[in-house]
Amino acid sequence: MWEKILTKIDELHSLDKQNQVFGAALHKYKCNPRLSPVDLQIIENRLGVTLPTQLRSFYLEIGNGGVGPHYGLSPAENVTNYRAAIDYPGIDAFKTDVKTDPENLNGNCIEVDHDELTGLIAVIQEGCGHEICLIASGPKAGNIVTISCDDLLYESEITLIDVYQHWLDSEIEVFQFVKELLGSEMTLTEIADAVRERFGRHDTRDIVVSIIDSKKPKALFGSGNHRIYHGATQLPWYESEFQKYKRAQKLPGKSWWKLGN
Repeated sequence: MWEKILTKIDELHSLDKQNQVFGAALHKYKCNPRLSPVDLQIIENRLGVTLPTQLRSFYLEIGNGGVGPHYGLSPAENVTNYRAAIDYPGIDAFKTDVKTDPENLNGNCIEVDHDELTGLIAVIQEGCGHEICLIASGPKAGNIVTISCDDLLYESEITLIDVYQHWLDSEIEVFQFVKELLGSEMTLTEIADAVRERFGRHDTRDIVVSIIDSKKPKALFGSGNHRIYHGATQLPWYESEFQKYKRAQKLPGKSWWKLGN
């Protein structure tokens, strides 16, 4: 079930050598040890529901959480439970609720108080209170529902594997694009501009140093929860590592300062 996903995880990890993808510094593309069927059954008994098939498969065959989008897949014992044993009613039920403000109706997105939620388990933390949930019970079990800290709910028809697929395909595409441009005569600034124009990303320099496997010095960038953000001192380091890589690979290159950048 997860074979293709695992192959793509290995591919992204081989590109992102310094774990610069958001959340990768935490999970490092690894999984926790697999759950035993007995341990999983204990967790399901506590939740009062059998976990969706794809999630069960991950916990039993791949690992008890770890590598994944955003902050990774939560261990089974840490999933947030929104009254999982009670069927999720579907977004249409919320839309017909007389308490719902018509101005909040917008396709598959609606404002719903968290206290009204049922049938959901939060399996991936996006940060800032935003969660990717799975419908745990009801006719749409296994589908993704995203909820935000400000009570917005988005219902979809995609599954957990689809979430992983989109995350991996998106990141691999960006990394492969940057890797290809590294072999050109473009400056680091020109590469960053090209990535921003095509993908709307502003982390090109981090992607570059991860591809070429240059470790950021703690004195310059900090570490853990104590990160340093100071472009004036950090940009020259990125440029220096870029030029070292060009010379080592005997690739054509132009220095940003020679171009007046």
